[in-house]
Amino acid sequence: MNNQTKKIVILVFISILLLLSNCNKQSIQSSKKKIEEGLKINGDKQVTLIKDSLMNNDMVPDSLYKQKLELMIKEIKIGQTGYAYLIDTTGVLAIHPQKSFVGKNISEYEFIKTVKKTRSGIMFYDWKGHEKILYYSQLKDSDKIFCLGTYVRELYTNE
Repeated sequence: MNNQTKKIVILVFISILLLLSNCNKQSIQSSKKKIEEGLKINGDKQVTLIKDSLMNNDMVPDSLYKQKLELMIKEIKIGQTGYAYLIDTTGVLAIHPQKSFVGKNISEYEFIKTVKKTRSGIMFYDWKGHEKILYYSQLKDSDKIFCLGTYVRELYTNE
């Protein structure tokens, strides 16, 4: 991860923590809104970094372009276990930290159905009994959707 990316990720994560530092357990709805806002800032910055980094790559072969994109996305982390991945608009994983998942169609999951339909947003959803949050945004002029998610509990400072 280059220094600029590290700085942005650290600053955004700190901003999420600061937003949450005044939250208590009685204001879960308010906390969720603050988490959404922090994740949107982080996600938007990641998408901008990806776009800026990949601009002017018209002369770069597709295989090198994909390698660079894959390295950038795999370096993005949020919370303790959160990560970024890329799906296409049909629900097939194009880039994922677990190489064995690449190429798999994950359209059967309700949250992916929403991602495919709306192509941009933030949502909370249940994953095996635990609440997760997902930021997603379709990359301009592409059939790819950038996704960034983690467990909500990892973003609370008091848990």
